Amino acid sequence: MRIHAFHRLYQDRLQRSTKPFLARGSKIARCSFCHVPQAHCLCEFQPDIETHVAVMLLVSENEVFKPSNTGRLIADTVKETYVYQWHRTEPDPQMLSLLSDPHFLPILVFPAQTEQDRERQLGAIPQLKGNQKLLLIFIDGSWREAKRI
Repeated sequence: MRIHAFHRLYQDRLQRSTKPFLARGSKIARCSFCHVPQAHCLCEFQPDIETHVAVMLLVSENEVFKPSNTGRLIADTVKETYVYQWHRTEPDPQMLSLLSDPHFLPILVFPAQTEQDRERQLGAIPQLKGNQKLLLIFIDGSWREAKRI
């Protein structure tokens, strides 16, 4: 089991939380890493692959504790994953630094909600320069939260 940025964010939020997470499924005994019920733990199946992309997850505040969180699955798969709690008025300085790092080409990936959206690309994707790596940015939250981010 590889400890990654999502685990660290989860532990940080757990230490700062003032009340227990009591949403649907909270009474189920879960693996502390993959958050799947212990009888079906996925940790031993975590892939160990190299990719030519990095991923940044912008996680909404409500999403961190959800056991069904899919962002965690991305972090389980892509070794170079950066995870940041989204704060509209106070962006994380490390996140801003990563976005301006010339070794990365940041691309925001936001799924289409309508047929019209599927045709939309806000700008041409530039060519990678030298050893530059794609930094795919995903918003991790509900549709409502993602639109706000």
